[in-house]
Amino acid sequence: MSLFESTFRQRPKIIKAASETRSLEGRQVLKQIGGNFIRTQEIIILQLKALSQNPDERAPNRNITAGENITKAMEFLSTRPNYLVRRLAVNNADAQIDGFVFAARENIITLRQRGYLTLFDSTYATNAHNYPLFTFMVRDEYGILIPCAHAIVQSEKSDIVCKALDKNCGPRTGDLGTY
Repeated sequence: MSLFESTFRQRPKIIKAASETRSLEGRQVLKQIGGNFIRTQEIIILQLKALSQNPDERAPNRNITAGENITKAMEFLSTRPNYLVRRLAVNNADAQIDGFVFAARENIITLRQRGYLTLFDSTYATNAHNYPLFTFMVRDEYGILIPCAHAIVQSEKSDIVCKALDKNCGPRTGDLGTY
């Protein structure tokens, strides 16, 4: 049995000890299990091999397109009785821009009562496709910011953002059920 094979059998201990080599205890454990003569490159190979054999179930599936993810998210939010969800699609000169808007019914009522946006925030890296997440916020009578609605859109182009604003802050009258 080669040194690499015997080391590979003890890889969980070695990987754990190698990740803690900055502490005295981690170096001692690595020395006790025979990892004193292992090069850093071999530890990296062991870690990569362990990761490839045990994929993380929480990692996003990169084979799903953005359109499929939007549809799944909309279906999930539609099952919630108090959420309103609308898909956004704008045919721009460059291409079609996609996204969706969602909000809780009570937050839509708050947004319409206030009549103006206090804060319009964009956050990045919140999803697997790096679509920006826009949050529409207003202040209540106590001055506290309330996130009223959210829009996940493909880009920050003005066409799709205006459509998201129109869906959220549109006419003050109307049935929220057909919103």
